[in-house]
Amino acid sequence: MKIRTIAAVLLAAATAASATVPYELEERARAAMDRGAAWLAARQQEDGAWGMPEAPAMTALALHALHATAPEAYSEDIARATAFVLSNAQPDGGIWCPPEPGRRGGGLANYNTAVCLASLHALGRPDLVPVLQRARTFLAGTQYADGPVRGGIGYDPNQPRPYADLSNSAMVYDAMRATEDLEDLRAAGDPRADLDWDAVQDFLAQVQNLPSVNTNAWASDDPDDQGGFVYTPGAGPARGPGPGRPGGPGRPGMAPPESSDSFRLPPDRPAPPPRAEAAPEAAPAPAAEPKIALRSYGSMTYAGLLSLIYANVSKDDPRVLAAQDWAAKHWTLDENPGQGPEGLYYFYTVLVKCLDAFGDDLVTLPDGTTVAWREAVVRKILSLQHDDGHWVNTNNRWWEADPTLVTSYAILALERALGE
Repeated sequence: MKIRTIAAVLLAAATAASATVPYELEERARAAMDRGAAWLAARQQEDGAWGMPEAPAMTALALHALHATAPEAYSEDIARATAFVLSNAQPDGGIWCPPEPGRRGGGLANYNTAVCLASLHALGRPDLVPVLQRARTFLAGTQYADGPVRGGIGYDPNQPRPYADLSNSAMVYDAMRATEDLEDLRAAGDPRADLDWDAVQDFLAQVQNLPSVNTNAWASDDPDDQGGFVYTPGAGPARGPGPGRPGGPGRPGMAPPESSDSFRLPPDRPAPPPRAEAAPEAAPAPAAEPKIALRSYGSMTYAGLLSLIYANVSKDDPRVLAAQDWAAKHWTLDENPGQGPEGLYYFYTVLVKCLDAFGDDLVTLPDGTTVAWREAVVRKILSLQHDDGHWVNTNNRWWEADPTLVTSYAILALERALGE
């Protein structure tokens, strides 16, 4: 399928979708977006930013939410936010803030650039095209061309050793598909920038719990995990008999911790035969290496399914069907399946992007019943809004106790669920 065909399919799905949400509910949703946008605008900082200045993606998400709600009403706020985001454009084309000396970790260059690229592109400003084209070139250069995580993308380029995860990768895949029209605007002689979408499929095979494509030792053989996706090859929440709450993604470049977030399954070995009395005592056989089985969970499964669509995998492909099956078996909007409240609002945003791109307004559950997901998502998000207009997660995993970030997520999820 050609790129323009993909864009046309996504546009057609979006423009036809709002009819599935009752008019009265759509009106309530737009009023909720208005309240949320007003709450955000009242909290914009003097320099045009929201949240942490070293994370321009947070400001980009907020300006995107304002633009999605009422671009004319918030034009000045959007302009100041855009100027702040652009102040983080680097000579390498990325849009990120280099960390200060002595600060641990990198600048999350790939994550910030992907979010800023998609948000600025949504403004539709021709004067931003050169900056956004450079950002595309930067992101294309961060994809691993070979090695164990070929096709994937991590938090930052030039890491000490190869590292990629599905969260960062999916954000880059999404931004690159959303902005591919910019390539037709390049000046003569300016090299085009894109990802290797065949390599994307290679990376996705490394993070899907599906034996036909994933032969890694950590892949789960539990039927409950089949078809779903994990965070990164070899690290993430694990499955087993021990106590403890579900875990989350491992930190970049680290193996799964030995904790309740990742515990070992006992080896399955038969009992040894009885020894003859006269026989000398044999040395004990070496214990089998215990297995770490990574558990599928909701936000990564929808990110993986969306990424398969972006990578031109057909809807009847076994990888897509298996991911759909996992999502249907674990359908809920009360939590991020497998993670509880952790990353709940990111889960909503990636779920609506995925289902909208897939082009089907109904989710069929294992018992044959169907869910009109657009209406269900809108009702759920409306039920979580606070009286003053904001949304927030009581769980702070992945910064979701920050109401600015979560309010932006909620507004953008409502926009996509309404078919905008």
